[in-house]
Amino acid sequence: MNELQDTLEEIMEIFKCQEDMLDILEDQQHQLEQLKALNLEQQELLERLNAENGMVQKTLEEAEKKSEDAKRMLAEANALKDTYDKCVKDEIHHYCR
Repeated sequence: MNELQDTLEEIMEIFKCQEDMLDILEDQQHQLEQLKALNLEQQELLERLNAENGMVQKTLEEAEKKSEDAKRMLAEANALKDTYDKCVKDEIHHYCR
């Protein structure tokens, strides 16, 4: 009977170990689900950041174009001013003779 009792105790210990392993497996499964949810949140955030980055890039390109246009317009205005100044100077010089 003692041998049977020992065998039953070993079987009970094996069942206890299996229950512990199942608990560990359930905990790991729960952690995996949490990680998947966190990964999904991070993926969505990355997509939003990429979209915002695209908008910022577009805005930057538009600002660079406007800056180039403004520089060109300023150069044209300076050229017109120089032409005007030269004409005024020539007229003044002409009348002074």
